[in-house]
Amino acid sequence: MSYKDEYASDRELLNSTPLMEGVREESLLENEEWNAMELEDFNSPHKPSLQHSRTGSSFGAYFNVVCVVAGTGTLGMPYALALGGWFTLVLFPLAAFLSVYSSILMIQCLYTKDGRRLDSLPELGYECFGNLGKIIAYGLHYSVLLSTPCLYILFTGLNMHIMMTDIGVTWSRATWTILSGTFILIPCIVLKTLKEVAWIAAFGAISTLVVVVVVVILGLQDYSNAAADTIVNHGFLPGGIPMALATIAFAYGGNVVYPEVESTMKKPSDWKNVMSGAMISCSIMYLAVAVVGYLAYGENVKSPILESLPAGFIRTVGLILITLHVVLAVPISICSFSMEWERYFHVSLNYMSPLKQFGFRALIRTLTVFSLTIIALIIPFFNTLMSLIGAVSNCIMVFIFPLLCHLKLFGFRNRSVFDYIVLIVSISVGTLGCILGAIQSIQALIDDYNGVPSKSHIH
Repeated sequence: MSYKDEYASDRELLNSTPLMEGVREESLLENEEWNAMELEDFNSPHKPSLQHSRTGSSFGAYFNVVCVVAGTGTLGMPYALALGGWFTLVLFPLAAFLSVYSSILMIQCLYTKDGRRLDSLPELGYECFGNLGKIIAYGLHYSVLLSTPCLYILFTGLNMHIMMTDIGVTWSRATWTILSGTFILIPCIVLKTLKEVAWIAAFGAISTLVVVVVVVILGLQDYSNAAADTIVNHGFLPGGIPMALATIAFAYGGNVVYPEVESTMKKPSDWKNVMSGAMISCSIMYLAVAVVGYLAYGENVKSPILESLPAGFIRTVGLILITLHVVLAVPISICSFSMEWERYFHVSLNYMSPLKQFGFRALIRTLTVFSLTIIALIIPFFNTLMSLIGAVSNCIMVFIFPLLCHLKLFGFRNRSVFDYIVLIVSISVGTLGCILGAIQSIQALIDDYNGVPSKSHIH
């Protein structure tokens, strides 16, 4: 079945939504196989679309999204409440809704009126704003795509350090960070495309759910055993809202891999349902961990939350599961990044033998993981790094960039009142989180290097 046939049934559905009222009808691209790589001109700003074979299930895409979006972000949510108080809870459904909304707009923007499907956000940036848009999109794209696995490497090293210290192994955190980078490299080399990592994404999503249960159980136990006057909670801390928003933006930031995930779906018309289901699932886990963690440990809660839990068998199980999840989640981001360079360098069976193809692919991914491990060693502050990434990159990529592209391609006029409200709210939230969140995160990073207690620059 051609893409035109597959999408024809969707044309009426897309244009009947409030989002598309009065907006021009989008074109549908024709099916293109990987052998189109022979025809492409990599020096052209409009290289032909390199679609993967669309054989992936919508359920697999759902797990891919949950695996990318959840994970380490889940364990930082109590810290977001410690920054902004209980009021921060209202930011979760807001961020989830805006994330779904922007992802739908972004995917629509990938299908151009002349029948092409853009492969990446940098191509979309060029389509909308020329070379400047392409450069900005590349910067944001790579900062998000690479900072997340960098944080995962740091997080894995931290978990391994905690687990090994509990059994008497006193190696440094830096040593475990290096080892974690080595462990994470293995699935990155073995697995080639996102279709191949769907099954481990499912395991990762289930592991995250189990860890949420562990946090809730141990957190409630600690809360019931603690004296009421030892836990300090706040209703509203306005000074910490921007950094809290940046932390939450990180937790909902998966835009950079959404084009790759959607390109593997047999039924791309399910994208809206996939995203809605994934964001609802992630939000439930986020809220459960955030509420219990902040309730039990108050303003002294650590990020990741597992550091605040009492040592013992249950915490160890949680550490093992979330570590496995992280190791299995990294290939989604690394594959998405490396495949762009593999296309650029023609790492394909059309141009080289299977052994040579594997060698070049392994080299690109090894250099990528090595570089990220070095960064994790230089900036070993998990919660601050998460907030900084969320502020500088995710706030723009989730709340601003897709909307500006949609406005450029489809125009500002002839939209519903609801769409205008959402556009204004999303861009305002993204701007607030980006500017003020970045300022606070940078100050927090300076404080971390100087040994100043966490959150002292906010409270």
